[in-house]
Amino acid sequence: MKAGSRLICYFPNWAYHRPGYGKYAVDDINATLHTDMVYAFAILDGNTYNIVEFDHAFYATIVDLKKQYPSLKTTIAIGGWTDSHDETLIPT
Repeated sequence: MKAGSRLICYFPNWAYHRPGYGKYAVDDINATLHTDMVYAFAILDGNTYNIVEFDHAFYATIVDLKKQYPSLKTTIAIGGWTDSHDETLIPT
């Protein structure tokens, strides 16, 4: 990879629930191939506005992956199909 380049891995937590060859888990990610990782999705609590991981087990695995590869930059995406349609989360 060219110096200064970034290769981003986007991991949606629902990929684990796909059937057959489409099934993909955090354990299937080769973190040595990526500079950055985006975990999707977390939700935003409509009452407290705190970020809550959608699936704690997958989130914990991402945290462990970051511990193994400290240079891996990790972010978390908020929303998704179901959470994005919750009108109670839109401030008035």
